[in-house]
Amino acid sequence: SLLAVPAPQAAAEFDPQRAVWMSWPTYEHKKGVSVERTTIAIVRELLRNVTVEMLVPSDRVAAKVRRLFPSKRLSLRKLDYSEIWMRDFGPSFLTDGQRTTVLDFGFNYWGYETPDQPSSRQHEAIDRSIAKLLRISTRTAGFIGEGGDREANGDGVAMLCEAVERQRNPGLTLVQIDEKVRATLGVQKVIWLKQGVVEDGLFFAGPIAGNVYLPATTGGHMDNIARFADRRTIVAAEVTAAEAAQNPIAKENRRRLEANDQVLAAATDIHGQKFRIVRMPAPDLHLETMRPGDPMYDFLADVKYRPAHRFPKGKPVKFAHAASYLNFLVTNGLVLTSKLYRPGAPLALKRKDAESVAILRKLFPARRIVAIPTRSINLGGGGIHCITAHEPKVGN
Repeated sequence: SLLAVPAPQAAAEFDPQRAVWMSWPTYEHKKGVSVERTTIAIVRELLRNVTVEMLVPSDRVAAKVRRLFPSKRLSLRKLDYSEIWMRDFGPSFLTDGQRTTVLDFGFNYWGYETPDQPSSRQHEAIDRSIAKLLRISTRTAGFIGEGGDREANGDGVAMLCEAVERQRNPGLTLVQIDEKVRATLGVQKVIWLKQGVVEDGLFFAGPIAGNVYLPATTGGHMDNIARFADRRTIVAAEVTAAEAAQNPIAKENRRRLEANDQVLAAATDIHGQKFRIVRMPAPDLHLETMRPGDPMYDFLADVKYRPAHRFPKGKPVKFAHAASYLNFLVTNGLVLTSKLYRPGAPLALKRKDAESVAILRKLFPARRIVAIPTRSINLGGGGIHCITAHEPKVGN
C-alpha cells in the first residue's frame, strides 16, 4: 500500500494563496504591441483578490508602478532581472500547510544556454533572492527545470513533459529525473506526458511547416497542454479530427495531444482513483507578420539555428502566436485566462474564447473568470500563467 503523502510538497495552484509574483516588463516583442499594457490589465484584476509581489528593475520604475496601483496589496521588490517569465525562474514553493520553502532549480535559459552564461545565472538567482526577502529557507533541487513544466495537485501527484525535462537535463535518464522530481516536489507519482504542441517547440530548430517561425518558446511546457483544476480533475488541450485535417501543424498537434490523453486516461492518483479528464480546445494556428525593428524579429535573426538555417534578414516573416487556453492562472476567487481573438485573427478563435471561458466557469464555479487579451506576451513565447508565480498561504 502507498504511504501517506510526505510533507512538505509542491503547492497546488488552486489552494489558498498569499501572493502572486510577477516582474515588471522591460521590453516589448513587437513594436506598438505593449507588454506593459497587458501587465497592467492583469495586475488590476489580481489586486481585487490577492497580494501582488512585483519585481522592478529600478527606483524610477517602482515609483511609476506605485502611481499606477496605489494599493496596499501591491508590494514592490527591486531585484536584478530582465525577463518577465516569473513562472519559470521565479520561486517554486513547497508547503506543509504551516510553513513554506523555496525549491531552488537550476536554470539554463529554457535550454538555449549553459547554466554558467550571464543571463542564466542572473535569473537562476532570483528564487533564492526572493526566499531571502521572505526570510524562508531554500532547498536545492539538483537538476534544471522551469515552473511552467511542473503541475502539482497538492495530493502527491505531479505532471511534467518528458521532452522538456530530457532536453534540459541531457546528462540524466528519465528514471533519474523521475526520482529527483518525486524527492524534491514531495510527490509519490509523476505523470509523464510525451510532448507539447508544435507552436511551443524549440525555436532554434528553425521554422515549422509553412516557413513559420516560433518566438522564444519553451519546447513544450505543461502549462500549454494539461493542468490540474483540482486534486482529481485534469483539463487537457484537444485538437479535433476535423481541425487536424486543415493543416499539417494541427495534424501533428492532434497526434501529440491524443498520445498525451492516453497517458492521462491511464493515470491514477495516490489513492488508486482515475482522474476526471476535461478537454479544452486548442487555439487555431494564429500567425503574425514580424519585421526588422520588432524586438523578437531582431533577436531571432541572430540566433544560431540547429540544424543550420539562414534567417531571411531584412524581410518580413510569419511568426506563430504561442497561445493556449491552458495557460490560465488560478488564484483566490479568480481565474485569469486568454482572450485570443482580435480583428484579423482566425474567426474560430472568437468561438473558442467563449468556449474556454465556459469550461473554466464549470471547473471553477466559485471564482470570477476574466479573459484578458494576451497578444503581446503570446508573441514572446508565453501567456498569463508564464508571467505569474503563486505563493501559498500558510497557517491560519
